[in-house]
Amino acid sequence: MASICSFTFQAKGKRASIQKVLDAVEQKTPDLWIGRGAEIYYDEKEEDEIGMVTVQGAGSCKNSLEGALKLAAKEMKTQRVTGEGLWDDDELKDVKKFMTIGDACKAFGVNIEFFSEETDSRIAEHVVIADGNEEWSQGEAHEEYNEKTGEFTTVSDYDDCGYGIGYPKAV
Repeated sequence: MASICSFTFQAKGKRASIQKVLDAVEQKTPDLWIGRGAEIYYDEKEEDEIGMVTVQGAGSCKNSLEGALKLAAKEMKTQRVTGEGLWDDDELKDVKKFMTIGDACKAFGVNIEFFSEETDSRIAEHVVIADGNEEWSQGEAHEEYNEKTGEFTTVSDYDDCGYGIGYPKAV
């Protein structure tokens, strides 16, 4: 059984561009899929004076962000060409295009930053995709039991980090 990766994110760019990327992550249409996709929930801020928006949200995917939104997209593209792969051909047959999250952000002019935790595998990820550049880093995440409260809390190498992306340069 696949483990579940929980994440938070912040995206910046034009409203329509962000919507295209997030729709592809959620696999809402067969026009474009970003890998195996993810479930996401988000809030939008109002457009600023230059027509840009900031979207913050959270979500979950199988295994890891890199596996779900980057590696799976590459595997799906390869399977489309070779006919060999892990994915159900019937599920993929109507999808017009597969992209990695980095390629989609670059194509649509969106900057996005993720922090993720997958405690079963003890993996934490920090992903920054900005102005066509990608930085993927991996740390550790685990749960600790608090004997006083009787609750588990997640501890991650990225607990004290904040979002640092700006608006896309090429608008």
